[in-house]
Amino acid sequence: MLKLGLIAYLLVGIYSTTISASPIFDITSNDMAAEDGEVSYRLPNNTLPVYYDLRFTTRIHAADFTYTGSAAIQINVVEATNTITMHSRDIEIQSIVVRVQGSTENLFQSYAYDPDTEFLTITTTRALTVGPHDVLIDFQGVHSRAVTYGWYAAAYTNSQGNTVWLATSDFEAPDARQAFPCYDSPEFKAVFKITITYDQSYDAISNMPVENTITNTDGTLTTSFIETPPMSTYLLAFVVSDFDKRCGRDRINRDHCAYARPNGIDLVPWSLDTAIKGVEALDDIYGVVYPLPKLDQIAIPDVYFGSGAMENWGLVTYRESRLLLNESWYNYREKDSIGTVILHEFAHQWFGDLVSPMWWTYLWLNEGFATLYEYYGTNRVYPDMRLMDLMVYETVQGIMLRDGVVGARPMTHYVETRANIRGLFDYVSYQKAGTVLRMMMYALGEPTWHKGLKHYLEAKAYGNAVAEDLFAGIQTSVTEDNALPAGLNVLDIMNSWTLVGGFPILTVTFSGTNGFTLTQKACINNNPNMPPSSWYIPITYSTKNNPNFDQTRAQAWFRGDASSLQIPVDGWNNAEDWLILNNQQTSYYRVNYPVENWLKIADELNNGSFSTIHLLNRAQLLDDSLDLASFGMLDLDIPLRISYYLRNETDYIPFASWSAGFGTFFDRLIMSDHSEKITDYVQQIVETFYAEYGAVAAPGDVYFTILARTLAINWACRVGIAECLEATAKEMSDHINNGKILPLDYNTVLPCAGLRDATDEDYFAYLDRLTTTTTSRSTLINNLICTDQHVQLERLLQVALTSPALMQITSTEASNIILGVARKNLHGYEMVLDFINDNIFFINYRFTYLQLQNIFRELSRQTYSETNVERLQTLFKSFESQLGETFEQEFGQIISGNIEWMHNVANPAMDQMRYYVASGSYIFISMTAIFFAT
Repeated sequence: MLKLGLIAYLLVGIYSTTISASPIFDITSNDMAAEDGEVSYRLPNNTLPVYYDLRFTTRIHAADFTYTGSAAIQINVVEATNTITMHSRDIEIQSIVVRVQGSTENLFQSYAYDPDTEFLTITTTRALTVGPHDVLIDFQGVHSRAVTYGWYAAAYTNSQGNTVWLATSDFEAPDARQAFPCYDSPEFKAVFKITITYDQSYDAISNMPVENTITNTDGTLTTSFIETPPMSTYLLAFVVSDFDKRCGRDRINRDHCAYARPNGIDLVPWSLDTAIKGVEALDDIYGVVYPLPKLDQIAIPDVYFGSGAMENWGLVTYRESRLLLNESWYNYREKDSIGTVILHEFAHQWFGDLVSPMWWTYLWLNEGFATLYEYYGTNRVYPDMRLMDLMVYETVQGIMLRDGVVGARPMTHYVETRANIRGLFDYVSYQKAGTVLRMMMYALGEPTWHKGLKHYLEAKAYGNAVAEDLFAGIQTSVTEDNALPAGLNVLDIMNSWTLVGGFPILTVTFSGTNGFTLTQKACINNNPNMPPSSWYIPITYSTKNNPNFDQTRAQAWFRGDASSLQIPVDGWNNAEDWLILNNQQTSYYRVNYPVENWLKIADELNNGSFSTIHLLNRAQLLDDSLDLASFGMLDLDIPLRISYYLRNETDYIPFASWSAGFGTFFDRLIMSDHSEKITDYVQQIVETFYAEYGAVAAPGDVYFTILARTLAINWACRVGIAECLEATAKEMSDHINNGKILPLDYNTVLPCAGLRDATDEDYFAYLDRLTTTTTSRSTLINNLICTDQHVQLERLLQVALTSPALMQITSTEASNIILGVARKNLHGYEMVLDFINDNIFFINYRFTYLQLQNIFRELSRQTYSETNVERLQTLFKSFESQLGETFEQEFGQIISGNIEWMHNVANPAMDQMRYYVASGSYIFISMTAIFFAT
C-alpha cells in the first residue's frame, strides 16, 4: 500500500512538467443550466490551469495588512481563443504577461473585471493556439480583518497582554480568488508551488513540507514548499504566524504537527494523538493510504474562524475550541466534539481532497462521507464512546423532521452563485448524505462497501468525480461479491436517493398468514395525504419468532418502479408474531404498522423481554411512533404505550430518542388539565433511569454515562422526583455558598435542576448575581426560571417588572422571564396570568406594543386548559387597544387550534390512561387489549 501511494505521488512530477492538450469537458448537463437561464457564474473551459508558482510577501508581524504576490500560471489552451478567464476578488492587479510557453513575446493586451461573476478576463493581442502557455500576474492583496475567508488576518493576546497578528487562510467556498488570481472552481485541479517571504520572528506552513528556507539580506525569511499533487484551489492553505508546535509520527513515518499560539500549545497533545490514531484507522478502513508526507493541524482563535474546521489537504485549520483540550479540566462533550471534528476533516483527505467533486453540485460526495466517517472513524479510535449508536439519534433521527417537508432539496443539486454555493453547506449535504451512505454501507455489507470505496478512490485519485463515478466504484465490488439481486444496480438505487428530496414512509399490511406487504409514500410532516414515491429501499426485519436484529444486510429490496412489495416470512404466526422493520435503523425511512402490530410491540416491551428488541430499534420505535402521532397518523396512546416500557430502560439512546420526540407532547400536556397525570406518568418512566445514574459524578464515568446522567437529571428533577431535587439542591447550595465548582460535564444541567427546590436563602443569593454579572445573563435568567417554589417565582416576576437599579433588567430580559415562567407548567402559566392582571398599568409601561404582542402570542400558544381560555381572553381585553384587531384574530386562532388538539388527540389518549395509586403503575384500557398492568 505504501509503495502504491508513493508511485502515485511521484507521478505528480510528471503531471507538473508535461503539459498536453486536453479535451473540453462539459459538466453542465441539461438539467444543470445557468441559474434562471441568466448569467453563468461558471468559467469557460477553453483554457485549463496545470501549474501555479505562487509567491507572497507579508509583513503581518508588524500589523501591516497589505501583502504582495505573483502568480506564474501554466495553462493549457484547449480551444483557440483570444481571452483567458479566471477568478479574482479584492485583488489589485499590477501587471500581466501572457506568452506561449518557451517564448518571450508578451501577448497581453488588456483585462476586464466583472464584480458580479468575479471574472478576470484577459484579452490577448492575437488568438492563442491550442497548447501550453504561461500567464504571469503581479498583484497586491489585503489580509482582511473584516472577514474570515481568503488570506485574512487573525490575532490573539499573548502572555504579556499584547495583540499578536497572524495571516491565515480559508478558501472554501469559493474564496481562493480573494488571495490570488486563479481558476477557483473545484474541477480545475493543478499543481501548486508555494513560496512565502515573512519576518524571521515568524514561521510559515502550507499543505506540503518545507523544501528550503533562506535568510534574506533584510533579515526576512523566504520559505519554499514542496510541490503539491494536483489539487483544487479551495484546498490550499498557508499560515504565517509565531505559533509553537508539537509533533509526532504515525506507524509509516508520516509527520503530524499540531500548531497553536504559544500560550495554548500545551493543550494540543490529545488532538495530536487522536490525529495519528485517526489517520491510521482511516488508512485501514479505506484500504487506500493517505498519500501526502504530512498531515498538520493548526488552531485559529475562535473569533477569527468562521466554521468549525477546514479540510485543507495536509494542513487542517480549526477554531481553537475544536482542537485545544485541557486534559486536566474538560468535559466529555469537548472530547466528542474535538474527536469527531478531527475525523470529519481527516475523512475529507480522501473524500474531497484526493478525489474532489467536479462541481459543488456534488458537495455531498465530500460532506456526506465526512459525516459518516466522523462517527465511524472516531468509533474505531474510541469505541467506548459508542458513536455509531449516537449517529442514529443525532443524525438519522435528527434530520427527519427537517427533511420531511414539501420542497426538500435533493442531495445532487445544481447552483452557481457564491451565495447559493454556500447554501449547499446544509443538513442535506452533511447529515442526510451521511445517513444515505450509512444505509448503503449496511445494505450491501461493510466489506463490499469499503471495497467499492477503494475502487472509487483509486480510479479517481488526484482527479474529480461526479456521483456516477462513486456508483461505478461500488458497482464493481457489488458485481464481484454478487451483493445485489438480479435486475438491481447501484446507479438506480442511488439515483433514487440523490436526485429526489425527502425520504419515504413505509406502511405495513399483513398478508394473511404468509407474511406482510409494504407500500411507500413520501414522508411529509403533518400531511397524512402523502404523495407516492419511488425510492429503492433496502428492507431488513425481525419478528418475535426470529428477532435477528443483527441482520443489517438487505433481506429484500423495495424497487422504485414497484407499487408494493410482498415479503413471505417462514413460520409467520399472524395472531402472535410482531414485526419490526429496519434492523438497527440502518435505513432511512419511517414505518407505520397496523394498530394490532403496534400493540404487540408495546406488549413485548412492557410485559415481555424488552432487551429482545435491539436498543437502536427501541429508539426507532419511540421516534417513529411519537412523530407519527404528531403528524396525526397514529393515535397518541400508541407512543404512550411504547414509551411506558422505559421505566425498565437504562440505555441512553432510547431515552434520548424519547426525550426529543416526547418533549413537545409533554410541553403541551403539562399546560393542560392533564398536568398532574402526565407528570406522574413521566415520574414512573424516569425513576429507574435516574436511580441508575443519580446526580453525582463518579470518577471514571464513560461518555454515555455522562450523557445518560445529564438526561436523567433533567427529566427527574423536572417532574419532581424527590431524590433528584435533594441531590441537585445540595450541589447548588455548595456552589452558591462555598464556591464549589460544578463538574464541567454537568454545569449546564445542574444549575437549573438544583434551583428547582432550592431554599429561599440559596435562590435569592443566586438571584443577586444579576447585580454583578454582565455576561451570560441569559443563562443565569434561564436557571432562575427553573425554580418550582411559588415565593421565588413571585420575587423573580417582580424583579422583571421593577428592574432594581443594580440588576438593570432590560425589557427583553423581563419579557423572557415572564414567558419562561409561563412555559414551565400549568402552575407557572396561571401565576403569570395573575401577575399580569395585578400589574396591568406597569406591564403597559414596561413593554412596547411589539413586546406585548409577543407575550400574548406566546401565552396563547401555551393555552391548553379550557378553564384558562376565558381568563386569557378577559386579560387580552385590558390590552386590546395596544394589540389591535388583526392580532386578536391570530390570538384566537392559536387558542382554537390548541383546544382542538386537546379534544381530538390528547383527551382520547389520556382517557385511556388510568392511574392506580395502590399499585403505582399505569394501565392503558382499549377495546382490544389491556397493557402495562403490574
